[in-house]
Amino acid sequence: MTERLPRIEHPETGVMVQVDQGWLKATVELLDAAIGAVARGNTRAGWRKAEDRCIKAIFETGVAPAGCQQ
Repeated sequence: MTERLPRIEHPETGVMVQVDQGWLKATVELLDAAIGAVARGNTRAGWRKAEDRCIKAIFETGVAPAGCQQ
């Protein structure tokens, strides 16, 4: 099962605050990096699951099933 991040939602307070533009940019970049890391992890997990399925089939039958890389 792949991991999914919950949507970023918040209740509206009506209170506006100011933050430093540099801080905001750094925070958005870190969030972007975290999302990228989750996506890469999900990709690795998917490849690993497929690899495990192929190896198991090879050991059980002696033949690589369709869809497995040589």
